[in-house]
Amino acid sequence: IVLAPALEAKRRLEAKGCAVHLTRSGDSFVPLTKRRQYAQRMKADLFISIHANSSPNSQIHGAEVYVWGRANSEAARRVAETENQADRIDGLPDVGNKDVNVILTDIVRFAKQLLAQFGKFAPLRKNTPETADFVVLRSINIPSVLIELGYLTNSAEEKQLDTAAQRRRFAAGIADAVEQYWKTAAR
Repeated sequence: IVLAPALEAKRRLEAKGCAVHLTRSGDSFVPLTKRRQYAQRMKADLFISIHANSSPNSQIHGAEVYVWGRANSEAARRVAETENQADRIDGLPDVGNKDVNVILTDIVRFAKQLLAQFGKFAPLRKNTPETADFVVLRSINIPSVLIELGYLTNSAEEKQLDTAAQRRRFAAGIADAVEQYWKTAAR
């Protein structure tokens, strides 16, 4: 469900001249810190982590986009806490730097562009980015977002996410948002 949109977004972005590196190309698990380290080793200009969400409440639905920061809701804190338990968690980088503020402003703009794209074809949990302390978002030197395509615990949304057409729409939305981001990002 999450690999197919990543592969399609890669194809679309490469067609636009972007260099794209995936942390995985098959159905395998890569530890969270290894994903972030890979992005740093590749000197990535942008890091996008694609996921599918779950909740004990099967009625919850909608795509979400997270940026790094202190959780802005209890739900965001719980999701980050659960996700971060997938592997060992290391500390946050020092953020006492004005350049970091520029990066954070850019990444929030990118997150809003993603949500605007997704809102054209999918329900949104919220129409604004969430902030949370996900391990994969802790690279302050690399603008990073975590995308939740929807909730697999919502049967209607799971069925929709399991369609090739919906996965292609997410891939197109990601590629379009990346293209918009590069046109507006502070340099």
